[in-house]
Amino acid sequence: MPLSCFKSLDFCISSRKPRCMWSLKTRGEKIREWTDLGEVPDLTAAARAILKHENDSGSAVFFRFYVDPLTNMTGETDAEILSRIEYQGNNGFYLLTRQRH
Repeated sequence: MPLSCFKSLDFCISSRKPRCMWSLKTRGEKIREWTDLGEVPDLTAAARAILKHENDSGSAVFFRFYVDPLTNMTGETDAEILSRIEYQGNNGFYLLTRQRH
């Protein structure tokens, strides 16, 4: 089954259903447990939810993703790497993971 459907920045992985759902979680700097903030349909909605949680109405979100070429022994694909997106805000850390359909 081909994994294709990069529609804007949604990173959809289904050619039949172009909708993507992302799971949004947060944690504090010293707290290691993630708290679920719910699901969002796209990255723009995730950015809005993060800014609302941060009480920041006037800026944007610069997402990051983790790539370690020295220890990537499992050979993660680009799709796998891009399915886990992070953001660090003033109030904590945020993690977006792409839901599998």
